[in-house]
Amino acid sequence: LAQKLQKPYARSNFLELSNGLLFECDVPLIRKYLQQLTVENCYYQLIAKECEHECDAQEKWYGTKYKSELIDDALLQTWKLAAAQQQQQQQVEDDKTNAKLFTPLPNKYIADDFIILCENDEEKQKQKQDEEDKALPFVVRETDESKIWFKQDTRFKKPKLCVTVRLYSPLLNDTTLNQGLTDLVLMIFNDELSDSTYAFEEASLSFSASFNGSNAIQFSFGGYNQKLPLLVETVLKKFQSLVITREKYEINREKYARIVQSTKKAQPYTHCDMVDTLFLVPKALSLQDLEEALTQITFEGTLKQYARIFDKLYVEAFVYGNIDEQVTIQPYYALLDKYVVQNMRAKYTLKELEKDTQGCLRLSPNANYCVSFECPNDEDENSCISTSFLLKADTPKDFAPLRLFAHLCNAPCFDQLRTKEQLGYIVWSFQDITRGFLSFRVMVQSSVANPNKLNSRIESFLSSFRSHIEGMDDETFALNKRSVINSLLEKTKSLYEQNNRYWREIRSSRYQFNRYENVAVEIEKVTKQDLLEFYDAFIADKAPQRAKLTVQCFGNKHNVALNDEAGKDDKEWCYKDDGVVQWNVKDVAAVREQCGYYPFTYNDTSKL
Repeated sequence: LAQKLQKPYARSNFLELSNGLLFECDVPLIRKYLQQLTVENCYYQLIAKECEHECDAQEKWYGTKYKSELIDDALLQTWKLAAAQQQQQQQVEDDKTNAKLFTPLPNKYIADDFIILCENDEEKQKQKQDEEDKALPFVVRETDESKIWFKQDTRFKKPKLCVTVRLYSPLLNDTTLNQGLTDLVLMIFNDELSDSTYAFEEASLSFSASFNGSNAIQFSFGGYNQKLPLLVETVLKKFQSLVITREKYEINREKYARIVQSTKKAQPYTHCDMVDTLFLVPKALSLQDLEEALTQITFEGTLKQYARIFDKLYVEAFVYGNIDEQVTIQPYYALLDKYVVQNMRAKYTLKELEKDTQGCLRLSPNANYCVSFECPNDEDENSCISTSFLLKADTPKDFAPLRLFAHLCNAPCFDQLRTKEQLGYIVWSFQDITRGFLSFRVMVQSSVANPNKLNSRIESFLSSFRSHIEGMDDETFALNKRSVINSLLEKTKSLYEQNNRYWREIRSSRYQFNRYENVAVEIEKVTKQDLLEFYDAFIADKAPQRAKLTVQCFGNKHNVALNDEAGKDDKEWCYKDDGVVQWNVKDVAAVREQCGYYPFTYNDTSKL
């Protein structure tokens, strides 16, 4: 406000002129001003480094070079002709605008109906909201080829809606090359819709289309419920009838190549996480896989992969917000049937999907595994280590001690490894769930210690952490439990946040819609003795059920062969876990074959 007061606005109209208030729409006045925008009285500015050699003047304050000149008469005449042609065209076509010069068309995505569909009576609404807090999303329609989940919102009471659609197909990632091709198809699709994105955003609507290497393409929509069906139709219609031109292919293939190249330049902790995922998750790709696939991508292959998407599909969707299950949900049934289901060439049934879904890599208990590699970015001096302790299949009861342990460990781990030992700026400890399997992880990135020493320091910290738990008084332990429980029971603050929480359960096939509340109940039951038993079983050195996977990324300051000068007098420089099984990134196919995978946890358990 203070800045705007310095401007020469008329004080009587200050709020209107500074966008503080909306002013009345005066169509004749707007047209009058638009008529002043002629080619004769416009000022054009071209800014480019390539123009520097043409500049013949220099401004005195910053020394910026510039050149002023009149528009060439021939070019000006061309612009005038375009304006004249527009006037003639408008007369012939009854004032219809043409493609050469026009003002924006009305935005068909802007909503004007903001009715809240849930009960308006306050007493009934309060009762319904209490029921809503206990209610869960449910399947409102299910067929052999699709399942639609539904939940009406009565809590936030906004004229907003979230719709998420997930298309499953075994053909999206059946080979490394096809994963890359599917990624490229989605990039081309998003590029095709980029011209419409402005209209969506101006109407407070949003959408995203993504593929993250899994067996599914996901479309996410959000915004005012009145016009959301129009957005969903626009996107699904475009996806069903996508035309991939060679020009679009070349542009987006170049973008994809840059993404792969930038992945190579990512920080070491990113590479550690990528390799951790490579070994633990079926069909995950390495950086080398991405680079190899890139060399095999062709225009013809991209066209073929797009056509294959509809060869075999299963559809799962979730609709949450200002909607009812009788009337306003009907357009979404019709849209999914018209643009997806009716274009399937074969069904991918839910039973087939569950059969094809695997769990986490099966590691033997009481064993240590290690993957070491040089950082793909040879300019980065940092090294990094990712240490994962794999526990057991996820349930609220088993997740509770892990969640509490990670909370108790977080601050002391950072304090010891970052603040006191000064190993590096990045020190993380956290709980994780990989394909329905629980794990506890520690990551450290450092330029002063190689991954072997980092591994030794992490083990040293964890070895001392049992005494930290043991020495904790009952009051401190109870306060920490209460802190975790309060965090879990904290209410979501928006419709979109709540939608993400529900969708996470559907997407993972876990369907524990009261997950946070159930975990809070289980944490309340955890005693200090329970936590010590958890530590002794899974974290302690020589623990009977401990399965540890260490991923080591060596920066350019540290030699993976351990012959660098810095480690000559430091025994920890060559530290290795007892009986460690050493793997190479190139061995991943053999490791997957040898170890196998756990059954996918959520196929058989935890379903409500």
